Amino acid sequence: MKIAVLQSDGRLFPQCKESGQVAVLEVDPVNQSVRRTKLLSPPPQAVGALADLLGRENVEVLLASGIPQRDRELIEQKGIEVIVGVPPHRVEPVVANYLAGTLQTGDNPCEQPAGGSA
Repeated sequence: MKIAVLQSDGRLFPQCKESGQVAVLEVDPVNQSVRRTKLLSPPPQAVGALADLLGRENVEVLLASGIPQRDRELIEQKGIEVIVGVPPHRVEPVVANYLAGTLQTGDNPCEQPAGGSA
């Protein structure tokens, strides 16, 4: 199973306007362990670029603190589960909590409140 995480300096990072890195972790869900981690440069801020990158990497799940709604929709169209509102903690415990079924999430900081302007 491959899990992608939007991160910067080893912590989850909201990709609202700028990007940190994309970490792609190959995990063993049975043993709940990370086999391999690959760090990728963020794609350009173009519509669908992140979705295309994650699709090429055969990612199944994306964990993010925040992500714009349009990017989320495009990623989900690739068959990738998107989990947003993940606290900006270190990557390893976040992935471990996801695998254990104990990951807690909150709001997506990249979504505009109702009536807000873009």
